[in-house]
Amino acid sequence: MKRGHQMKSSWGHGKAISYAPRLADLVVEYRKLNTREARIAFVDTWLKIWAYNFEKTWPVIYQVLEWVEQEKLYQDPRAIDPSEKYDDFKSYFEARLKKPFTMWFELEQTHHYVTKFAPDLVEKTFSEAQAARAQAMQQADAEDQAHRKPAGRPSNLVRQNNDVQDYRAPTGNKTAAMLRRLRTADRQEYPKVEAIYQRVLAGEISAHAGMIEAGFRTKAPSKKKSLVEKAKLLIDKMSEPERDEISAYIRQKSSH
Repeated sequence: MKRGHQMKSSWGHGKAISYAPRLADLVVEYRKLNTREARIAFVDTWLKIWAYNFEKTWPVIYQVLEWVEQEKLYQDPRAIDPSEKYDDFKSYFEARLKKPFTMWFELEQTHHYVTKFAPDLVEKTFSEAQAARAQAMQQADAEDQAHRKPAGRPSNLVRQNNDVQDYRAPTGNKTAAMLRRLRTADRQEYPKVEAIYQRVLAGEISAHAGMIEAGFRTKAPSKKKSLVEKAKLLIDKMSEPERDEISAYIRQKSSH
């Protein structure tokens, strides 16, 4: 490794070691690192330090792992450890967090729920956030069961308090729709689905993961674009003068 790379990587290690887990500051510090080696060193050191306290640091661990996955930082061992090599994100995740890879999907689902529906939970432990997500799923499932049509009634109508009310059954990727599929599946044809359904309600796995495990869906390939892919799309839309400006900027950064 060139001396310049060693210095930049070491700086990444130093920043990670002295860093406290505040998400906003983490993003700022990461964006200051202008070499791949420094970024790899930063995220790798950070994960080693804070993985032991996963319950409290899970939001920032998720952010760091998202960078690792999107930028494929696990592929370059130069700034990690020459003796370590990871062929995929799964191998890297399990090595650093000492947890099965299914935890990554739980982390994704919990982070999505918290950021979209309950941002206050970002300050709570992972177990508390998981419990809140499980409670939300149980409530969605209970509401859907309460609206199930009586036998012989049209599918979009139910009778409540002697009034006929309009109710549309959940469809598509809605959590309630997936819960209904798991809840109503034939137990003789799918003997494992009851256990899967209960695990979903308990918050152990997401409804989507339950659908995949039950065989009702296949796991779609990731649609997330790396930073390089996003940059290429932007460059394709640029004029020649704009591309020249970007090229000059990259040369300037590389010379530092």
